[in-house]
Amino acid sequence: METGKGAVSSGPIKTLIIDDRESDVEFLRLILRQAEQEQTFQVTWESDQERALERLRTEPFDLVLLDYQMPTVNGLDLLPKLRRVNPAVPIIMLTGQGNEAVAVQAIKRGAHDYLRKDDLTVPALLCTVMTALERRRLEEQLAREREAHERDLQLARELQQAFLPESLPHFSPSQRPDQLGLRLYHRYMPTLAVGGDFFDILPVDDQAAGVFIADIAGHGLQAALVTAVLRTLIEENKELAGDPAEFLQQLNRGLHRILRQTTNPIFASAFYLKVDLREGSAAFSSAAHPPQLHLRRRAEEVSRLVDLSRRGPMLGLEDDAVFAAHRVTVDAHDLFLLFTSDLLEVTDAQGRAFGLARLETILRQQPHAPANTLVEHVVSAVRQHCGETLLPEELCVLAVEASQLAPQSAAAISR
Repeated sequence: METGKGAVSSGPIKTLIIDDRESDVEFLRLILRQAEQEQTFQVTWESDQERALERLRTEPFDLVLLDYQMPTVNGLDLLPKLRRVNPAVPIIMLTGQGNEAVAVQAIKRGAHDYLRKDDLTVPALLCTVMTALERRRLEEQLAREREAHERDLQLARELQQAFLPESLPHFSPSQRPDQLGLRLYHRYMPTLAVGGDFFDILPVDDQAAGVFIADIAGHGLQAALVTAVLRTLIEENKELAGDPAEFLQQLNRGLHRILRQTTNPIFASAFYLKVDLREGSAAFSSAAHPPQLHLRRRAEEVSRLVDLSRRGPMLGLEDDAVFAAHRVTVDAHDLFLLFTSDLLEVTDAQGRAFGLARLETILRQQPHAPANTLVEHVVSAVRQHCGETLLPEELCVLAVEASQLAPQSAAAISR
């Protein structure tokens, strides 16, 4: 049945009448013929429920007119069977006696409407049929739009996942990712089709790498689009990856230039960490991002990477924003845990947030655990805290471990 806006059908409405009384069927045929000035009906009659079910299973009907009371079967009992065979076809229940309770049950079991035969007229039947068919048309249109929307979201999710690095980049042709002196392990779990969290790894030189993580305000396609913009800006400014403050400043300027033209304000918190294995140091800058954590395995200490200047606003808010740079020393096997605010804001049944202190405790309890073990333990602790029915909107956490330093750095530390 082809339908369009303002018209339910462009051809005959193929109608299945299920009724045991031939006189009632002829009465219905007569009424439907009287409606031919407005709509044509192609009528098929079945008095046996099994034959009716088989017809509905094998033939494309647009409408079913179902009698309530038949000798071998009750129309209410037949309704669920018809629905299983064809969930979408409109079904109108007809009865010789008015009964509000039957009408309510018919609607609950899948009928689109309910009419009494004793006061049935051409206008009443035609109005009910047209309403049922228009409802089906709108449901089908909504289903098509929903499917298209889901396909768009799935594509956005796949593109967003493609933006995430699978491993550390090669700094030189002779090196493999596991020989760079840095190890990376991450978990990214958006509960929506696409999320607002994003991270990237940037090579600085053959002994240094940058790690960028961002939390975009909002979710869905808006977040995916901002993620794509950020990914482009990162690529454009990768020559600044060795200077965390300048790197964030240029990302902010580019993001503000693009997003200021949007109707609704869009912004992102961000954190950028550069680990230099040659110098045995790390530098970081923050754009209103939560404090990240530095696990010093040798001392079994956990410290917070905090922007003490509080100068850096969220990315995209101010064109001339200035971001401060901070520096810490790095020992061999030190680990940095980076994450977005969603992880800290997860609440339990009593509304208590997971919080930064709880995260620090996890690292202190297993200071020498491998990076992947620590990350998985964090994810498990978050799930345990909130319960399976209260999962966070999304979860992004990654560990960056200085598995080995350059020889000169290691010698300097040992002295």
